[in-house]
Amino acid sequence: MLQKVKDIALSKTAKVAINQYLKAYGEIEEITIDSKEKSIEVKVLLDGEYDAFVMSVDRYEILPKDNIYFIRLNGIYSSRRWMNRVSSNYLEGRLFEIPPKYATIVKSLL
Repeated sequence: MLQKVKDIALSKTAKVAINQYLKAYGEIEEITIDSKEKSIEVKVLLDGEYDAFVMSVDRYEILPKDNIYFIRLNGIYSSRRWMNRVSSNYLEGRLFEIPPKYATIVKSLL
């Protein structure tokens, strides 16, 4: 039960944080983080589109290094074929730095 509450809070925080970076392209309408399974599901509405699409991450990893946190996304799948190609080329397996202001939240995922 406590894990579900934590995941809901993490999901809401992640939505706000990620939307700051995506605002020029669209927005995340919904995000669900499952910290036990280390999976993520995101519903994204791109600017100019009428329908949102779903993107899922089968497994994420949080990697700390010298008090800096990184996230690696593995097993990315989207309901849009072109997005599968984009994620394969630019997202899959790469390390992305998590901004320091979210470090406390990230630590709860470890």
